[in-house]
Amino acid sequence: MFETYFCLFQTHYYQPMWTLVGAGVKPMATSGRPTSDVLPKGVKHYPNYLQEFDPERNMVTLDDGQKVEKVGLVLSITLL
Repeated sequence: MFETYFCLFQTHYYQPMWTLVGAGVKPMATSGRPTSDVLPKGVKHYPNYLQEFDPERNMVTLDDGQKVEKVGLVLSITLL
C-alpha cells in the first residue's frame, strides 16, 4: 500500500462514466469527486508539481520547495 500521492488535480474524474455523459444519460458533474475522497484512508495527497526527482535518495522536491523522502517511490507520468 502506498502512503503518499503526488497529483496536481484536486478532482478525480471517473472516465468510464464519460460515455454516459456523452450520451446524455448522466450529468458531467457526477463524474468527478475530490481526489482525497478516492484515495485509500491514510494516504497523503500533495497537489503539487514535482520539480526535482532524486532516485539515489528516493526523494522528490515539489514546486513549492518541499522535499519528500520515501522508502520506496513509484512514479507514473501523466500528460496534461
